[in-house]
Amino acid sequence: DQNQSLHREWEIVSSSILPDELENLKHLSVAVEDLDSHPSCQSHPLNRQPQTLLRFLRGREGNVEAAEKMFRNCMDWRASYQVEAKIAAWREELMDGTSRRAKLFQAYGTDAHLCDDRFGVPIWLMRLGVSDPAGMLREAGPEALVINSLYRMEEMHDHLRHAMFRTGTLVRGCVQVLDVGDYGAHGPPRWYGRMFAGYKAGKDSFRIFDLNYPETTRKICILRAGKVIKHIYSLLTPVVPERTQTKIAIFGNDANEWAELLGSELGPSSSLPDFLTDNRPQSFAKASPPGGIVPFGGVVDEAILEAAKQCKYRAQYTSPKARAATASASFFMGDENDSASSVLACRPALLPRDATPKESQNKTRNWLKPLSCTACALPLLALALLSGGASA
Repeated sequence: DQNQSLHREWEIVSSSILPDELENLKHLSVAVEDLDSHPSCQSHPLNRQPQTLLRFLRGREGNVEAAEKMFRNCMDWRASYQVEAKIAAWREELMDGTSRRAKLFQAYGTDAHLCDDRFGVPIWLMRLGVSDPAGMLREAGPEALVINSLYRMEEMHDHLRHAMFRTGTLVRGCVQVLDVGDYGAHGPPRWYGRMFAGYKAGKDSFRIFDLNYPETTRKICILRAGKVIKHIYSLLTPVVPERTQTKIAIFGNDANEWAELLGSELGPSSSLPDFLTDNRPQSFAKASPPGGIVPFGGVVDEAILEAAKQCKYRAQYTSPKARAATASASFFMGDENDSASSVLACRPALLPRDATPKESQNKTRNWLKPLSCTACALPLLALALLSGGASA
């Protein structure tokens, strides 16, 4: 029953926040009561969900008037852009898996569900360092990239709401792991060119996510970053909300640097893949999803597609009915029984078809350069890096 569900939600939220914030939340709830008939509140009463309203309140630093304006603008945007209809159509296309665009995302997508965090919410991996944002933009088109990002964002918020009801406590966003490493022979070539292409392609989508999906992440861990990424981040800081800046942790190449922080966020039966727990080249060779250079013309080699499907860590797509049946599972989840050999099978997707052994040898000499994409990858690379850049 919807009324019972909303009553339970208010109980959970009320017991999870301070009295002053609760008072402001109640004022915001009253202010948007008139949106019951809004097209964006028909299938789900977004204007009556305290967890949803609290995200917007926090997204505007507790200012009720500003939060109301942000929420109303979001509802208007959802209706005009037809978010639910477009996401539903995109989900079906991805699940069918036969269109050229769907195959591109299956073969070259670089998002994955690593494991569940301590609340049972998926830890969101984005392997930006092995992505080809310009190639995906060229072959899939900007509309597909935006909708795919919106789809992932909506799915993550579904997980957060399921976790709230399941645990009886408010879960303040997911943990996002941005792997920006230059893996040399174990990753696509031309790292710098790909990262700057991602910045140029993705920066214009930032406002979509920041204005409409506040409080998506509680912690953003940027791994294997170097001096350049920190410099780029300093340049982008003015457009990154202060609340987001406090959630970002930037680490270098050594896996020991982030072991304690990520370990504290893992669920009791969760573990990280080898390439995120040690610094051995053989672990990097097995890393997945592998990403790779998107071919001109967008025709995906069937061997590469099949290899990508066998990867343990990869994006998977489920129907709403399947998600409801497995509320604690993630649509990112790969097959937990995949073997190391199946992960190794992902490697054909990495290098372009005309790569020479010499190029590969040269890459091996620098198997892990300190890197630099954009530490603000969560918003700026959301479009270009096939992930659903999460707004914090």
